[in-house]
Amino acid sequence: MEPLAGFALGMAGSMHCIGMCGPIALALPAGAEHGRASFIAGRILYNGGRVVTYAVAGAIVGTGSGIAAMQGLGRTMSVIAGISMMIIAAVQILWHRQIIPTSWIARTMQPLQRTMAPLMRKKSMTAVFALGLANGLLPCGLVVAALAGATGTGSSGDGALFMASFGLGTLPAMIAASLWAGFLSTTMRTRLRLIMPVLGILLGGTIVVRGLGLGIPMISPAPPTSTTHGCCTH
Repeated sequence: MEPLAGFALGMAGSMHCIGMCGPIALALPAGAEHGRASFIAGRILYNGGRVVTYAVAGAIVGTGSGIAAMQGLGRTMSVIAGISMMIIAAVQILWHRQIIPTSWIARTMQPLQRTMAPLMRKKSMTAVFALGLANGLLPCGLVVAALAGATGTGSSGDGALFMASFGLGTLPAMIAASLWAGFLSTTMRTRLRLIMPVLGILLGGTIVVRGLGLGIPMISPAPPTSTTHGCCTH
């Protein structure tokens, strides 16, 4: 379920990604002057860098949830992660705001912008990939929601897979936006952007139900029960 849920969240949140990171994607080095193939390869590398950063972040939070699971807190972590996703989505629906304050985002982005600025001037594939890696660190409510989902996976591998799938879900729209700036109208972007918080609530609810261990196959499997085998003496 984790990869599919992560991919669906990425797909639904693609319009948010375009709004936040579209200007960077459009200004990438290694442009059309290097040929069409190089232009396309650069955009794929840039977005691949984002996916790598997301996967590493997912592995980190997944490791934390895996440690919690070893302490018998795995189901609790899953419920907390699901509720967190639902809260983030509800804030977006009710108040049309990101859960991360804009002023805090601006302050956090300054050191990253200083790091990314020299890379934007370099016309190499390595620089484009590095830009993607750095872009994955930009604070974003959508990424926070995805990380909340990765927290409920219970292992570093599953956390990395969830976040990598999330990143892959954003690829089609992000690559299309970098190749064709006007491929979607503003009205269509606004309508599609509304899908993300709704999907966030649905996915968050699913993660909560899974953490509750209600005995529903594939969705909310019952927690394993330990059996004690005694010794019989004859």
